[in-house]
Amino acid sequence: MKISKTFKRAGIVLLTFFAVMSVIIAIALNFIFTPEKITPEVVQIINENIRGKVDCERIELTFFPSFPRFGIRLKNGAVLPPTHSGSGDTLAAFNDAQVILNMYKLLAKNELHINNIRLNRPDIHAMVDSLGNPNWDVLGLVTDTIPADTTESGFSFKKIVLKNLEIQHGNLLYEDGLSKNNYQVHDFNFRVKAVKGDKGLFLNTHNKSDNISMYKDGGKPYQIKNITIISTLFYDRSDRTIHIKESDFSLNDIHFSTKGQIQLYPEQQELSADLETRLVTNSFKNIVELIPPHILHNEKIDTEGKVDLRLTVNGLYGKDHQPRIDASLHIDHASLAYSDFRGKIEDISVRATSVLFPDGAAPSSVTIDHLRVNGTGVHIDASGNIEHLFENAVFDIALKSNIDFTEFHANFPVDENIKAKGNIEADLKTNFKLNDLTGNHYENINLVGNLQFDDVDIDSPKDSLWFRTRQLQTSFFRQKNERSNMAGNVDIRDARLVYKNDLDFTAEEITADLKVDQQGEKKVKLDMTMGLKTLRFTSKSDSLRGIVKKANGEARLFPEEEGKAAYITSRFTIDSAALRQKKDFVAIKQGNYVMRLDKKAPKKWAPKGHVNFHRLIAYSPKMGVPLKMPASRISFENDNITLDHAKFHFGNSDATLTGNIQHLKGFKSGDPVTATLEVDADFIDANQLMQVFSSPPDEVVDVDNMEKIDQEVATDALKGEKHTFKIPDNLRFTLNTNINRLKFGDMDMRNIYGRARIKEGTMKLEDFHLNTLAAQLQADISYSAKTNKEADLDFRLYLSNIEMDQIHRVFPVLDSLFPMTRSFEGKADFRLKGNAKLSEDMDIKIPTLKGIAALKAHDIIVLDGPTFSDLAKTFMFKNKEKNPIKELNMEMTFEESHLEILPALLEIDRYQLAVGGIQNLDMSYDYHISVLKSPVPFKTGVDVKGNFDDYDISLLNKAKYKYYFTDKERLLKKADSLVINRKSDILHQLEFN
Repeated sequence: MKISKTFKRAGIVLLTFFAVMSVIIAIALNFIFTPEKITPEVVQIINENIRGKVDCERIELTFFPSFPRFGIRLKNGAVLPPTHSGSGDTLAAFNDAQVILNMYKLLAKNELHINNIRLNRPDIHAMVDSLGNPNWDVLGLVTDTIPADTTESGFSFKKIVLKNLEIQHGNLLYEDGLSKNNYQVHDFNFRVKAVKGDKGLFLNTHNKSDNISMYKDGGKPYQIKNITIISTLFYDRSDRTIHIKESDFSLNDIHFSTKGQIQLYPEQQELSADLETRLVTNSFKNIVELIPPHILHNEKIDTEGKVDLRLTVNGLYGKDHQPRIDASLHIDHASLAYSDFRGKIEDISVRATSVLFPDGAAPSSVTIDHLRVNGTGVHIDASGNIEHLFENAVFDIALKSNIDFTEFHANFPVDENIKAKGNIEADLKTNFKLNDLTGNHYENINLVGNLQFDDVDIDSPKDSLWFRTRQLQTSFFRQKNERSNMAGNVDIRDARLVYKNDLDFTAEEITADLKVDQQGEKKVKLDMTMGLKTLRFTSKSDSLRGIVKKANGEARLFPEEEGKAAYITSRFTIDSAALRQKKDFVAIKQGNYVMRLDKKAPKKWAPKGHVNFHRLIAYSPKMGVPLKMPASRISFENDNITLDHAKFHFGNSDATLTGNIQHLKGFKSGDPVTATLEVDADFIDANQLMQVFSSPPDEVVDVDNMEKIDQEVATDALKGEKHTFKIPDNLRFTLNTNINRLKFGDMDMRNIYGRARIKEGTMKLEDFHLNTLAAQLQADISYSAKTNKEADLDFRLYLSNIEMDQIHRVFPVLDSLFPMTRSFEGKADFRLKGNAKLSEDMDIKIPTLKGIAALKAHDIIVLDGPTFSDLAKTFMFKNKEKNPIKELNMEMTFEESHLEILPALLEIDRYQLAVGGIQNLDMSYDYHISVLKSPVPFKTGVDVKGNFDDYDISLLNKAKYKYYFTDKERLLKKADSLVINRKSDILHQLEFN
């Protein structure tokens, strides 16, 4: 009883003690050792005892979650690498981390014993730079360095021990600056346990990841999935050697065993590796199961045979060294069959070895003693070797195969969506150096044998691939001549290739002969002659389709020589060819092509040559009318073309062009396109051309049958109406024109010559000359438009010897602003200069017109009309149906929708009159007539106001213009000098003498 009471009292005491201690610890953690207080202190202590740097937003002490040990919990932290590592990047970033400590050894012995570190979803960026410096050695394991004893906080550890490290759902990027190999591990779980021994550190690691990507700098990644690595390691601190006692690497349950050791040389930034890896799971069935199901079904499969795969790594690894790698693969008489199918692969045998020296210390090689696959519908035998793998690789390969797709498809579980039939037979031997292949030195390539396809039809919808051919034969041989050069031929009949439900090629018949012709040491070339019956191709994504009929040609490839790049010369003759994209097309009849391609880069060839053709026709809805060319020659170099009297028929227009156009790609890319052309034309329909530039809707024309293009092109798509157009900003054209006839609006112009310049969206006609309306016209015109709705026009028009009643046809706006020209009969010189905006229909917007004009006429007739009759009665003219005027000179200004006629002198009958005033757009006017000489012995003035239907004539007013036309200097000074100066300035600007 007493003992029972004793235990009971002891239990109460202990519970009371733990309760009190719990309260004390809780108070300490929540009120004394708060995160705000300990975070900067702990961060400082950690940074003074490691070689890197830790940043952390919040650190809190824990006891109850990590009972019975104290712990530290870190929130939103990052570990930065040592500054000398050459990387300024973050080594690790985490949202949550937990550290379990041995507080007794920390407080009593000043030793940091970490029982466990757990990181949740960290992002880790580990690397070794090009000098071999790692950014992850924050504890000095590699360099064997420790921080200084003296620290700012006064707190340093005698020893740091890490027993366990766990990473859950981490992501790792490892960059190796020495080998240029990079590894990216996605969603991995890692655990390492460390036990300190007398001589070093024992480590047990367990790593599992769903996906590892491996890639060279700038290369495409290679992925490995479902990887597990379990290792037992010992790190001997005395000689810095990692002994791999046991390591199991598994890939989809295929296990590899690795043993050996890695010795570190930190001072030299190198390590020495001596490792051996072998395949533990050596059943051939396990290897077959590695093949993805979409390539090879692995259900209900029976296999026999073993696989022996061994890999050894031995040597130094560092900046200037990489270890030797030896590998061997042996598969002897393995077999494969399916329970539910009759087919069987009876013999699968492989014997291959490789010796690799990545640092180039010795030649690397791969040898395939034999590779044999024999079974139902499949017979393959291959052997060969590759020497000097990392230098100028030398290939020596032999292949014999016979694949019966029909038999194979019927006896094996091929994907039901894949259809295959036909037979492929190959018997090939080749020996060559890689540099000879890439450098086009085909004379050094030894290739003999045959390849034949018979009635092959392969359709794989899921791969978007369909290939069919009735016959494809190729043969390669050595010519029986003194040089014994390589030659070959190709014969394709009824072939079709469809890829990704987009590209579609169909060939009725293609033949080609190849030969290597060596003429001396450096004049080696590859000759090819070919014939083509009919080739059709389409590209749905680009809405592109084309056809080539009856083509013959030859091509020669000259390899790169010292100081001279490789190039290709070719000649082709095509009976007909056509290319269409949506509703755009171009077709050529009887074309002859001569072309040379000069190699400028590995995948870039610069073309140069010329093409002759009997007929060409092209069409685009943006043009609206077809472009036709009779027999012509066009030379080209890259995207530059030269025209030599090339004839064009474009809608109603026809012209001959001579000159060059540079950078044709700019029409599509928007880069500058320059041209210098001589334009000789019989007829130009300017209205129709402007409609083309204005880009009408696409539905104008639809063409379906490209072989009957001439009959199907609609030539009446446009009605020849004027239309403003925007000139592309990237055009830089200079056109020297000589045009017999040009139609613009209602005007019919002839004998046109001058220069047209197009630059930065503006077209300028410089010193243009033409004949129109029984008149000679000299013009400078500048045209620009930001949209197809409105344009700006600057003009200078000099008309000589023009019928006065036809002036308004040259400049229609004068019909409203200067209607009196229709009342005169006779010829005059008329000059006009100014600027205005054009409407969508190419008509001048009268409110925007500003300019000056002048007219000089002799011996003209003023026609009888209502206004003139009334004036004749007023002045008592001898009114006739036609009234002669000896001389008429006028200066005018246009502004704000009206025409102002400055005082002008005219003589009619017995009178000398001075006329001036305003003519408005609404046909109203306000004119003044000063009578300077008449039968009446005094000067008077008459005002005429109103319009042609309703006007008033006011008599006996003051003669406003009586001083403007006198020889007496005294009287001339009384005239308004501003008016006189305006008249003089207009004549000067218009170059009227």
